[in-house]
Amino acid sequence: MIHMPKRSVTRFFIPLIDVLLLLFCIFLLMPMVAEEAMQVEDEKRKTAHELLTRRIQELEKEVAKQDALLKSKGFDDVAELRKELERLRKLVSASVQERLFMRILDIHPETGVVSYYDATRTGKDKTFPITDQKTADYLIEKHKRQAGARDLYYFFYAPGDTGYPTIAQKNQLRAWFKGVAHSLAE
Repeated sequence: MIHMPKRSVTRFFIPLIDVLLLLFCIFLLMPMVAEEAMQVEDEKRKTAHELLTRRIQELEKEVAKQDALLKSKGFDDVAELRKELERLRKLVSASVQERLFMRILDIHPETGVVSYYDATRTGKDKTFPITDQKTADYLIEKHKRQAGARDLYYFFYAPGDTGYPTIAQKNQLRAWFKGVAHSLAE
């Protein structure tokens, strides 16, 4: 009678071969499963692309309708309005320091004389007294050229509580600097 050996190597190889054969079959089936998953993803992409294409067409129609509406109300140059809108958006997003060209005008605490300290001026006295409308206009034009595209702003500085500028002086300064933004605005 034939007896199975007690320590046979084949006893361990047969189940091992079965497991390896099963793993090999799974390996052969993997590309088929991956193709199905890729097909599902491709279908999702195609439907998303079609939805986006339709949405873009709808938005283009809406823009055309809005352009026609603007033109019917007298706004002929829609492109110019868009440029202006973009400029205003950039202006809003810019910081105050980038937008403003600020100049400080000193009000003498004892005499009430308004002056501008100009560091670029030659000579000993670098203060520029503002005594009349003509001087104020000259200063405004000079600063507007220096400001370029930025907004010019004048800040009137009077140290302490000295009583200056008086109400009459404030009214006079408002009249002189009415074309630009300033700190004496009502």
